[in-house]
Amino acid sequence: MPDQPKPSPANDKTIPSRPESLRRIVAQATQTPPTVPTSTPPPNEPNKNLPWALAQYFSGDIDLGQELAARFPQMPLMSQINLRVQGTKQRHHVAAISTQDGAAGLRVEIDPGTRMAVFTYSLNSMLALRFSLGGLSDLDRNHWLEPMKRETSEIAFLWGAQRFRSDYVIAVPHKMYTNLFAFSPHYTEAAARLTIEVSRKFIAWLEPLWAQPDESGASGTSANIPSW
Repeated sequence: MPDQPKPSPANDKTIPSRPESLRRIVAQATQTPPTVPTSTPPPNEPNKNLPWALAQYFSGDIDLGQELAARFPQMPLMSQINLRVQGTKQRHHVAAISTQDGAAGLRVEIDPGTRMAVFTYSLNSMLALRFSLGGLSDLDRNHWLEPMKRETSEIAFLWGAQRFRSDYVIAVPHKMYTNLFAFSPHYTEAAARLTIEVSRKFIAWLEPLWAQPDESGASGTSANIPSW
């Protein structure tokens, strides 16, 4: 019997390719914000405080898009989108995204004064999970919008200076659909899949809203978007 070929040792070519900006993301994600008093992690454990999946991804050990999709194997497919403005004196912009039968929905609210974003995932008009993304800088927003428009399966993180220590969204935009995952440090997670048509309309609606100057100087925190 001929000898079986021996597996070649792992090398950098076996690690999924990732954008050059990943170094920046790793450095920012592992930094402790000055407003959060925590001890300095040991030098040999730079990812100690990261959630497991993020630590594995930043180490090059997993495909984060596949890992998250496996956690939510039956994400509802959002094929409807309705854009509107609510309120008069204190307006905010709303993107109501839903499945064809309306059983599941994703509501995204933008406060034009602070450009704060709130993602609310709902199911069967009974349960809802709300994720508030405050403190986003222009750089944070742009680093999320650009891969969303490229649609190349690149991982797109939407988070502020607190990174994973506050609510954040991870998007994986493919050619035919986009997966949107939301996470909270309070142990809640949610996911939805947008058709590519809905994803493009959503980004086309969101980008000019985020391009407007911050009128309040509140760094993305506002009471204009209710907590209920």
